[in-house]
Amino acid sequence: MSSLKTKEEGKVTQREILGCLKNCLLLLSD
Repeated sequence: MSSLKTKEEGKVTQREILGCLKNCLLLLSD
């Protein structure tokens, strides 16, 4: 259970990180 939870959390964090990076790039481009 814990391992699965960690995997799910990892996926979510990756998505959040990618979203933040995209937002940062958009702000820098502006």
